[in-house]
Amino acid sequence: MTRKRIMAIGLEAAEPSLIEQWAREGHLPTIASLMQQGAYTRITNSAELACSTTWSSISCGVKPGKHGMAFCHRQLKSGTYEVRKKGAGEAGRTPFWVALDHNGKSIAIMDVPETKCEDMKGLQIVCWGLDFEAWPTSSTPKGLIKEINKKYGAHPLKNYYQRKCATKEEWKALAEKVIEGAKKRISIWKDILSRKKYEFSLLSCAETHLAAHFFWHIHDTNHPDHDPDIARYVGDPILDVYKLFDAAIAEFRAIDPDAVLAVWSNTGMGPNYSGRHFVQPVLKKLGYYYSNDDKKKQPRFLPAADVYSLETIEKLVRIETIMFIKKLIPTILWDGLTRRFLNMGSTWAKSRAFDIPGDNTGTIRLNLKGREPSGLLDPAEYNTVSDDIAKAFIELKDPDTGNSVVSDVIRVREKYSGDHDHDFPDLVIKWNGTSPITKICSDRVGLIERDHLPDKRSGAHTDQGFFLIAGKGIRRQASLNGQMYIWDIAPTLLYLMGEEIPDDMDGIPQTSLMVVNE
Repeated sequence: MTRKRIMAIGLEAAEPSLIEQWAREGHLPTIASLMQQGAYTRITNSAELACSTTWSSISCGVKPGKHGMAFCHRQLKSGTYEVRKKGAGEAGRTPFWVALDHNGKSIAIMDVPETKCEDMKGLQIVCWGLDFEAWPTSSTPKGLIKEINKKYGAHPLKNYYQRKCATKEEWKALAEKVIEGAKKRISIWKDILSRKKYEFSLLSCAETHLAAHFFWHIHDTNHPDHDPDIARYVGDPILDVYKLFDAAIAEFRAIDPDAVLAVWSNTGMGPNYSGRHFVQPVLKKLGYYYSNDDKKKQPRFLPAADVYSLETIEKLVRIETIMFIKKLIPTILWDGLTRRFLNMGSTWAKSRAFDIPGDNTGTIRLNLKGREPSGLLDPAEYNTVSDDIAKAFIELKDPDTGNSVVSDVIRVREKYSGDHDHDFPDLVIKWNGTSPITKICSDRVGLIERDHLPDKRSGAHTDQGFFLIAGKGIRRQASLNGQMYIWDIAPTLLYLMGEEIPDDMDGIPQTSLMVVNE
């Protein structure tokens, strides 16, 4: 097998069903052509644990338990009841391209989430424009980021504070910023690719992620927040962003047509019909969560350490005031203080099980003796309590339809175990995702009603992305022998490049998708 140069593009959170539909309909001609020329498949991810597990698994070729990156925005610190922002420097494994660089390969990397600037000879841009920054904006070599910002400017949504737009004009303005960010990113990457023929290059595109989070209700006519008037005025920003990158992929490929081209999404995206705002009240009904109902003993300014904490603060202190204060405080100090403050009203130490921050699934931690500072559960009770909580959530119904609201309960350490899983929840609650959840019931917990989900984003991550690869030596329209996971991407690319696959990687190279005798 001839060793390949790889040109890789990550379309963050690009929904595979939309990619497939719009490729068929002619909106994405480049991707449609690549599907015919090469191999395409959907891939399974770990977004049920947290979206921010996915890129680390792609970069390192391992399951989340080995890299330890979960809900990095506000991740529990094991051995404490503290929540903190977890930085990319704390990942338990190193991205595969670092070894490629050290082996003398020419490398170019831009904006891969949950990565830091590495000691490399190659080129790397970190956090020019991302949904979540797990590392300060920087580059290798150091002067590159200044050069990029001087020539192209900062990302239009740099330091953007997420909020729900109030008017169609505001939605339009936000969409234009996302589009502008995509155009700038494309220009930057064309500049980088034109400098030399890299043996491995990887661009991650945050705008597909941002557009789906912000504008799902504008795209989805069945979404309860869909407003036809706004949709007519704004258009479909998700489609617009996808079309931009589809055209850009053709331009990238033209710069180095002999490179094998790999395109993937780390997760999909769908409507944000989470029920995570019901986790704490259900645990309370079950007798596992301690709630301090004596308001006289709780200072009024302290948030309750629940899913409404941030929303409560934003109602007390205007967003503009929050952003003004943030500009005055160094980022590292701001990150530490805000996470600590949001959790100051916690009663976790007095609870046998509690809800920790997460994405759109429910994330439950057991208060174990020997692991938590004030553990209440004996480790011998772990399985019994886990089973009891899981059974109670599986029994939950929508009282209006009689349909189940929970599709599955994941035992995290059975599925994602590893030497860095200590900050993870013990249980993950997966919702059925078919409609908004405003009330639930069961014989055991009775009826619980909550008026809204405290999340500004109408789009939520799903458990399937896609993987597409085409180029010389790649099998046309290959079928996959078994399921592909996101942690299979790294060993697959290493195999194609003729590189050794580390024994520690969990992923398996997908040879049936690609390599044939040349």
